[in-house]
Formats: sequence, structure tokens, C-alpha cells
Amino acid sequence: MSDQTARVGFDRRDDMLFAARVELTGERPQIKALLRSPSGQKPDHELLNSPTQMLSVPDELVLVKRLKLLDEHQVPLKQRASFEMSAAHLEKEELFDFDLIPTGMPNHQLILASRIERLAAYSMKTVPELESLTYRMRARALGAGYLNFCVREPGELICLADATRDITSVCLLYREHIVALFGIKLDRFNWDKEDDWPRILLEFRTILNFQLENLFGQGITVPLSAVVVGGRFKQQKMLADLSKSLGLNATVLKSNEGYFADPTQAVGVPLEDYIVALGLTVD
Repeated sequence: MSDQTARVGFDRRDDMLFAARVELTGERPQIKALLRSPSGQKPDHELLNSPTQMLSVPDELVLVKRLKLLDEHQVPLKQRASFEMSAAHLEKEELFDFDLIPTGMPNHQLILASRIERLAAYSMKTVPELESLTYRMRARALGAGYLNFCVREPGELICLADATRDITSVCLLYREHIVALFGIKLDRFNWDKEDDWPRILLEFRTILNFQLENLFGQGITVPLSAVVVGGRFKQQKMLADLSKSLGLNATVLKSNEGYFADPTQAVGVPLEDYIVALGLTVD
């Protein structure tokens, strides 16, 4: 197994670090290993060695802005988008790490910006002693993981939501393109108390509806087709309550086991917990 063709993604979920190693050879990526360890410790396993290591970034550390830029300019699109984002915040570009996402809609993009100093502080706390990390917004990695490693739900407009104890990462897909990314802070609620579940669901539904209204203003007027969830949303009663709250059936992320080099690796593994880590390994 060549380290040069492998990518490793690290995703913190509550107090655990979930890691995925993916080999990028042949026609499709192959999942070589899924591992987990306590967060805050250096991941120490030979399968996690790779020159390309990526860490998911909490959604709250990322600024997301919708842009409309024509791709007909001598200056590259990402460079122009980065300049617009930094100019809007009256700060130097070199203070930020940028990511640009085409939405599939003509001349519409999402620009993501994270302060480099905050990324460094987060990585030091989460995966100490790892160097040369690349960063990606957690909600964005969720979308990439679903599009590349999961069984897809039918419909044009899909909501992906992965809930940890503190925050729910949400990615909205329209015709298999990312059109919205955001996080919903839920740390003031207690997931272990069912009395808090109605408040969690109300917060989630309220912010989701606000984001859907924004998409409506951009011309995406189709109704939500499906809600696909992971993390703390996958508890059976919570899943039923979520479906009732949204008025459509919520389902749990389903990974495609055909991406495993050895399908026996998937037996007994909660694969939906690794979707974000997997999504970090693909472009």
C-alpha cells in the first residue's frame, strides 16, 4: 500500500477521533482502514501514516458566503473570491485559509474562510503533534462523504445532518451539488435528556427553514426531498421525532460497502460515524 496514493481524514466526534484511510488508485477510491482513538492524543497507528492528512474543522470556525462571480476573467476564480471575502472583513488574505465550492448553478459559488491561527489552535488540541494538515469544514466533508461513499436518496433537494453533542453539521444538496453549509450550535441542550429533544428539534427545524428560504430566493424552489442523518440523530426515537417534526421521513446515512477493499472490514462497524472522515479524503 503506497503512502503516496493514500489520504487520511480525521474527524472529532464528541470525545473521540474517527480516522479513515482511503487509497486513491484505480477508477474509484478504496477504503483501507477505519480507526478511532481518544481525541486530544496523537493518533499512533501505521495505517494513519500518509503525506496527505486532513482534519475536519468545526462549522463555527468557518465563515461561509455566497458569491456570484463570472468565470470569465484573467484572475482565477478562487483568487477573486478570496479577495472579496477578505475585503469584506477588512483583513489580509494571508490570515485565512480559503475553500471555494461550485454549486452547480451558473456563476454561483460558496466561499469558505477560516482564520489560520484558530485552525492551528484547534488541531493542536485535537490531533497534537501531527504536521502538514489540510483543513476542511465539517459540513462540507459530510457532503463529500455522502456523495462519494453513501447510498443516495432519491430527489433533487437533500438535507444531510450529522449531530454531535455540541453542534450539528448540515449540508444541503441540490441535484448532487453542495448549495448550503452551516452548523447549528446545540451545546445548551442535553442530548441524554428526552425532555430536551423537542427544543433540539425546534432549533434544528427553525434554522433549516431559514436556510431553505435563502435557497428559495436563489431560485431553488423545489421542496425538501429527504433528510439523511448521522450521529446523535440516529437514535430510533429521535429519528421518529425528527421525521414527525419535519413532516417527511428521516433516514440514517447508509454507506456503500462496495468501496471497501475488504468488505469483511464493514461487519459490525458503525459506518455512518466515519462518513465525515471519509469525505475529507476526496476532492
